[in-house]
Amino acid sequence: MLHSAHWTCAGIMLGFTEFESTTMEAEHINSISYKLDDLAQRAAELRRYL
Repeated sequence: MLHSAHWTCAGIMLGFTEFESTTMEAEHINSISYKLDDLAQRAAELRRYL
């Protein structure tokens, strides 16, 4: 069963179980979301400045 979880992950994630891969993916998505929100806030501030 463990081997099948390894093969369901992306090629670079073969060393991780499916759960670990999902957790890392969620953290990555949250990080991207935070960066996009920050960028949007900076863009709005720049528009007000200009």
